[in-house]
Amino acid sequence: MPSTSQDSSIAASLRDDILRGQYRCGERLPSERDLAQSFGVHRSSVREAFKRLEQLGVVTIHPGGARVAPIEEASLDVVAHLLALDDPPDPEILDQALEATSGFRAMAARLGTERANEEQRARMLSILKTMMEAEPEEHDRAELVTELSDCLVEASGNMVLRLMRRAREEFGRRRIPTRSICGRQLIMTMWQKLWVPLIIAGLSILGAGVVVATAPSVEYKEPARAIPTVRTIAAKMQTIRYRVRSQGTVQPRTEADLVSEISGRIVWVSPSLVAGGFIKQGDPLLRLEKRDFELAVKRQRASLKRATSELDFAASELKRRQGLSDAGVASPSQLSDARRGSGVAEANVSDARAGLEQALRDLDRTEIIAPFDGRVREKHVDAGQYIAQGNAIARAYATDYVEIRLPIPDEELAFLDLPDPRRAGVDVSGDGPVVRLSSIFAGSRHEWTGRVVRTEAEIDSRSRMVSVVARVEDPYAVSDIESRPPLAVGLFVEAEIIGPEAKDVIVVPRYALREDSNILVVDEEDHLRTRQVSVLRIDRDDILVKGPLADGERICVSPLQVVIEGMKVRTVQDQDPIGQESGAS
Repeated sequence: MPSTSQDSSIAASLRDDILRGQYRCGERLPSERDLAQSFGVHRSSVREAFKRLEQLGVVTIHPGGARVAPIEEASLDVVAHLLALDDPPDPEILDQALEATSGFRAMAARLGTERANEEQRARMLSILKTMMEAEPEEHDRAELVTELSDCLVEASGNMVLRLMRRAREEFGRRRIPTRSICGRQLIMTMWQKLWVPLIIAGLSILGAGVVVATAPSVEYKEPARAIPTVRTIAAKMQTIRYRVRSQGTVQPRTEADLVSEISGRIVWVSPSLVAGGFIKQGDPLLRLEKRDFELAVKRQRASLKRATSELDFAASELKRRQGLSDAGVASPSQLSDARRGSGVAEANVSDARAGLEQALRDLDRTEIIAPFDGRVREKHVDAGQYIAQGNAIARAYATDYVEIRLPIPDEELAFLDLPDPRRAGVDVSGDGPVVRLSSIFAGSRHEWTGRVVRTEAEIDSRSRMVSVVARVEDPYAVSDIESRPPLAVGLFVEAEIIGPEAKDVIVVPRYALREDSNILVVDEEDHLRTRQVSVLRIDRDDILVKGPLADGERICVSPLQVVIEGMKVRTVQDQDPIGQESGAS
């Protein structure tokens, strides 16, 4: 089938569904992909069909898809399509269409009789004479009535009325394709019901009595009431786990600048000390020149030895002076000097020992070691460079676990079992909700699993969101899943936090909800019934409900504009899967 025929057929099908109320005002039509699969065509044909419907004015096309527009704002061509929905056409709509133009026809009759010249009057009399003397068939009678009305429009000399006549001719010839005899008779009869009285009023002086006498009798039949067709799904009781979605950026548990505690020239740098390199706790990262610090250790050891010798001498001198003082030979001042010399010697020994310890510590600091298992983010120095005390040599972060800050709206917290923030000092890393993280890396989507360990200290005053912190242990470990990359710091991830279970829950499309808490069900006799339910959660395009619904009961998902309790419907089982974003356990 040619592409033009395909998009015309698709447009006609969607147009009729919209006019019959299968899609309510503002509702989004099925996606291009779904319609292409349903009709077995390419998406380009569906796209062209949407453009035709937009030109007709029954839909508006947005970036998110096509939505149904108000029928009152559509183009005038919609009237013809409304009349073509049923065969015969709906008499009420046909009456309204003809009633809207009756004023123009009345004007044509009045102006035509007032402004007709002799030739036009003679033509009108000839037509009336034919209608009075002969008994033409219904088709011929309608043609005579149309010919008489055309004469009146031409005689009026009004250009607008002529254009209206042309529009009426196109309207009757192409826009209302009646397929049954009953339909054609009904349309003919309705035209005659409006035109003939107007012609009689305008040409009463020319034979009103004859026209009335020859008017055909009309046998009106009540059209069969159309039963609307609705789409239904079967209610299915499920056990659902709530899921709350968020997103965030992977951050390290701790990050620090590695700083030199002494000054000196770098003589060796570890191969791991590069941006992106992995380091292990206790591994040497770089070494400074040791010679100056080794000499400092020797000097401090010599100082300690000297101080120790002086302490020994001061101690023996104090002992000798104490003996002389006891014998009455030494004066008290000499004994006091000996005691002072002994105390000074002890202090010198303590100072020498501290100096030696400091020199040994500085010697140890010539080798800078990794304080934790981690990864180098930045490197600031290299071999041969002289660094001063306090200079940063690199910046690294720990890799034992990473954290992701996830903002959550406060109303979503009801669907999570978060750790109690008042349990200070208690390790809750294994008690929090499970978090499933996913991200696209190197063109593929990958997943990781972690847990919520805490909430942050406050609620954001601007966004009114609460931030929870998820933890993933050992993010750089080799994965059992082939080709899965590590959960690198800085990666943006989407998070799905798993909440508690909800039992005996039914998932229905969001558009099936009416008046906030009602849904429509179809009973065993195909009658619509309103059922009030308890809405547990609205989750994107789905809602989770509980209520007096039996397993397998049919739920109406068609957007009906007018619903009457107990109205008869035809049902079609909806084959589209219901999105279960809240997920089953």
